[in-house]
Amino acid sequence: MFADPFVLVADTPFICYSHRCSLVAEDLNRRWLVPCPKLHPTIYHTRGLLQYLKMVNKVPVVYCDYHGHSRRKNVFLYGCSPSMSWQTEDLDNPAMLAGKVEDTGYKTLPKLLASAPAFSLNNCSFMVEKSKEATARVVVWRQVGIVRSYTMESTYCGCDQGPYRGLHIGTRELEEMGRKFCEALIKVRSRHAVSSDTNSQQDVSGTIATGQRGSELGAIGGDVHLVSSSSSTSSSSYHRVQSDEEEDDEEEEDNPCEEVGEEIGEG
Repeated sequence: MFADPFVLVADTPFICYSHRCSLVAEDLNRRWLVPCPKLHPTIYHTRGLLQYLKMVNKVPVVYCDYHGHSRRKNVFLYGCSPSMSWQTEDLDNPAMLAGKVEDTGYKTLPKLLASAPAFSLNNCSFMVEKSKEATARVVVWRQVGIVRSYTMESTYCGCDQGPYRGLHIGTRELEEMGRKFCEALIKVRSRHAVSSDTNSQQDVSGTIATGQRGSELGAIGGDVHLVSSSSSTSSSSYHRVQSDEEEDDEEEEDNPCEEVGEEIGEG
């Protein structure tokens, strides 16, 4: 479908050099549950593309949202683990394999990045908190079924570990991290392709019955697409942001997408 399997999408805050908000003063990374085509067109159409890929059984192997973090140091990832979710019913989501065994594929990319000088594996978290239900990472993981759905956080400051300990992070270090990330994506893609071939052969022989859940994970057939989304907003699992209910406490007549009829923050 794509000439290049690595797809990059730039949000309005990223393009306009804004910290968190779009030009309509909304935090786009809290609008993924019910995006409005008028107020959040980038989110709306990106989510539509992901839903289409799911429908045709070409679910991306990796989704990553790039953020800057104003308080923590180093570069690290937030991922999603069903066993670390605030919802007990997450044990029934696409990230669980047959027999209620957790698909730990979400740990692969962080481990591959552990050798990058600016990356901190210890800072990574795979918790799924209620306050993050409307973020890209959680919505893509839960509704599209991408096990390796991440938010990559890069410090605004510097590092407190590794060869860059005590140093401010700069363009050179960020470019180096970008190269390490791309190299890791290629390795993940290669491993996934081998795993897909093996699973397809086993499924045909009847030794493994993955069913629809397996195909949603992209484990059976189809091309591999890696989707990355770029944003300048921060999505930290270590500090609680303003609640979704408070964020959406607005007068209804000011919302051009009120026909959606559903609050963004409801999980």
